[in-house]
Amino acid sequence: MKRLTILCTSGAIIEQPDSLRLLIRDFAAIKGAKLLVHGGGEMADTFARKMGIKPKTAKDGGIIISNAMIDVLTMVHGGLINKRLVALLQRVGMNAVGLTGADMNLLVASRRNAVHGWKGEVKKVNTPLLQQLLDGHVVPVLAPIAYDTNAQAHYLDAEEIARVVARVLSLTWEISIIYLTSRHGVLMNESDPDSVIASLNRSRYANLKEMGIIAAAGAALVESAFASIDQGVKSVYITSVDRLGTLDQGTKIS
Repeated sequence: MKRLTILCTSGAIIEQPDSLRLLIRDFAAIKGAKLLVHGGGEMADTFARKMGIKPKTAKDGGIIISNAMIDVLTMVHGGLINKRLVALLQRVGMNAVGLTGADMNLLVASRRNAVHGWKGEVKKVNTPLLQQLLDGHVVPVLAPIAYDTNAQAHYLDAEEIARVVARVLSLTWEISIIYLTSRHGVLMNESDPDSVIASLNRSRYANLKEMGIIAAAGAALVESAFASIDQGVKSVYITSVDRLGTLDQGTKIS
């Protein structure tokens, strides 16, 4: 079975020149077919404030994506950040293409709930298109923007895109997902950045979570990783950009 690596990175990483340089270098060094999913960071908020748009937060702490904000997110993530990544990948010899969900109906979205505005979730994936690109040795770079059947834009979680795309491709590809975060992996001690848990299975994770060792934010990503394993993904890694070239120094989910 052919091998595919899906790398999912936050906007905070790609907005920093040093970490972006590491990402491009080590992503290019990964063997086999590759796909990059990027999320959001502070850049969209910065642009919004310059335009007089104040980001809003719901009572549960989630971001409210207003009509004005979805336009900014589309411009920044679907345009500036996405195309910057594509250009940098092309410079190191990778044949990359930047896509939002709207392009060739790659991802169809729907509204998650009314509370968070135009925050969406993936409802459908154009699997044949992804297969065609990957078989043609093209590296898709996916922005966290998709549209619904009424042509309304939605902002998506990059982690969800990575998980859903991995699920639909797992029948024909041996897939590994790498989640890049601000930490070197899942930590045993939140105050010690080097206390990385090398590997987690379900029983060990359940024990550590019950003991309160794994923080809520980390737990959400680990549970997403387990969901991917259940759906046919071979392996999931959680690590930082400076350890992308040495995955054994991060956390492996199995």
